[in-house]
Amino acid sequence: MKRKIIRQGNKDHGSFTVTLPSEWTKKYGLKAGDEVDVDETGNMVCMYAKRGPIVPKSVHIDARNFTITQLHRHIQEAYRSGAETIEVQYQDVTLYHPRTQRKANVKEEIEHMVPEELLGMEIEKSTSNLFVIKQFSEAIEDEFETALHKIFFKLQDQVDKAISALHSMKPEQLRSVWAYDRGVNKFCNFCMRILNKKGHKNVKTGNELYAALAQLENLGDMIYMIPMVLAKVGAKEVSPEIPLLLLDVKKAIGLAFQYFTTHCEEHYFEIIKLRDKFYEAEKKSFKRDGLYAALLAKIGFSYELIVNLKDVVIGQKY
Repeated sequence: MKRKIIRQGNKDHGSFTVTLPSEWTKKYGLKAGDEVDVDETGNMVCMYAKRGPIVPKSVHIDARNFTITQLHRHIQEAYRSGAETIEVQYQDVTLYHPRTQRKANVKEEIEHMVPEELLGMEIEKSTSNLFVIKQFSEAIEDEFETALHKIFFKLQDQVDKAISALHSMKPEQLRSVWAYDRGVNKFCNFCMRILNKKGHKNVKTGNELYAALAQLENLGDMIYMIPMVLAKVGAKEVSPEIPLLLLDVKKAIGLAFQYFTTHCEEHYFEIIKLRDKFYEAEKKSFKRDGLYAALLAKIGFSYELIVNLKDVVIGQKY
């Protein structure tokens, strides 16, 4: 798209103007007198509509025939969309959730999910078949960076809980590690909500951040799945190498946080060294039992998620 530069005023003291595309101004409801954000980057000038993305005011979810996983995903996505009100129609039944190996009552699951995973929302109304969940504050929505940093700390805490469970090998403790993943979900969901609601001044960086948040959420899942697999098969012991490899994953998460905040390549190189160390252990796993190999697969995927966070840092440079 090309635009002509128009001179305003006289030659010595005037300025230049450029007309805006009518489709763009209509899309964001812009009119004469409105303000826009303008950034200068090299030979480019980028303009952003202050009105930001269009988000739904209210979302209605018919969850009457949902599994626990579907229930979580739909409420999560409604929250991430930036909706101020989420209505959930449900059946008060008890369902089995195979991934976390537990029975869950739908009503109780929603009551736990709102305070533990939907930051800034509360249950305004609850009946035998309907929940009305509303946003109670916008003030916390300026805390994007703080929330992003907390995700890394929550992930490290989750690794500690997983290691502690592996040392005890008590089935109930192995299964309980998933509950700590809710703290990771809470801040991932919150950051995604802010990106959807307010956008990012650099669209490319915003998209990469959103993808990184999805990876961090998956990383939390991989961590709790390690003790969960052991509980599922009724294992009585675990190789002492697994907790040590998890300690390295915790170090890699800390290095990823430092890389995110400082953009220092040395931190990234240290992550690669830890991943290479893991690869050596993985090679030996082919001569071991299948359970050991399955646990290593979860750790290996965790490293790939951490390493791929590099794309966000690179995106912020260009």
